[in-house]
Amino acid sequence: MRTARRAWTEVPAALRDEVGRRLGSPVREVEDRRGGFSWGVVGVATLVDGEQVFVKAIEGSPDAVGDHRAEIGVSARLPAAVPAPRLRFGLERDARTAGALPARHDELARVAVAG
Repeated sequence: MRTARRAWTEVPAALRDEVGRRLGSPVREVEDRRGGFSWGVVGVATLVDGEQVFVKAIEGSPDAVGDHRAEIGVSARLPAAVPAPRLRFGLERDARTAGALPARHDELARVAVAG
């Protein structure tokens, strides 16, 4: 069952600021992605320095946060030989999780060709 996703602007300001700190540049805007199986935030963030990253964040039920925590953990432990974008960071604050992956077209294209 698909659910309506929340917008990046609904993420608490403190968590949005922390994402920018972890990425080394504040988030200027996020192009939210709709659809999927959770209500969490998913989108492509454009940072003030022009870099683009894929961001995810979720809050609420322990199950949803636990699922996202597990996804971050698996992404962080993928061997270098696996053709997948590398996790930039994962964090957990006040029953919320967030993470970011590269959104560079060349890296995503490499993954798509390998898959």
